[in-house]
Amino acid sequence: MSLLTPVITTTGGWWLLGCSAFYLVWWILFFLPGAAKPTGALWWFGAGCLVIAAVLGVVGIARGMGTVAELEPLMARGVPTWAIWAECVALYVALAAISTRLWHRPITTELLLFVGWLGYALCLLDVAWGCGVVSGATAAGLLVMVAAVWVCCFVCYLLYYKLAPWPSFIDGAVPLVAVGVASAIIGFVL
Repeated sequence: MSLLTPVITTTGGWWLLGCSAFYLVWWILFFLPGAAKPTGALWWFGAGCLVIAAVLGVVGIARGMGTVAELEPLMARGVPTWAIWAECVALYVALAAISTRLWHRPITTELLLFVGWLGYALCLLDVAWGCGVVSGATAAGLLVMVAAVWVCCFVCYLLYYKLAPWPSFIDGAVPLVAVGVASAIIGFVL
């Protein structure tokens, strides 16, 4: 391990796991098939979970990108973060166009969140590898995990409106769990 290891542990992964957990509680309260829609105190609790999820997500991303900004100048190899973000913007535009035209999927916030998480994760992995915090094999293994989670999220995104209520509910929950767990794994490994 490198002297940079204490710095890279501020990846925000645990914050994003918390974000996913609170988002999942909100999802269950508001979208569970057959359940009565929350009212009164339960509605406010669910809304509070969504606010907490948003705050945890913003803090997690800020911590992770703060770490990236600190370490990027120390990279001996790798891709500049601006290039990763430029590719993610292009990916978002392409997927938004393709998913609406080819699959007639309405564009929702989830696509932006999935692509944003991909950019965040790629920046963390690139900087960790570029500074020698992780080996090429570890970075490659985490990259495969990130790619698999991202593909899973995108497939769920495409299928959501085409499914019956229970499969649709599960389809919406899978990305929340997958991104939360993957973010925590990245935080733990780095």
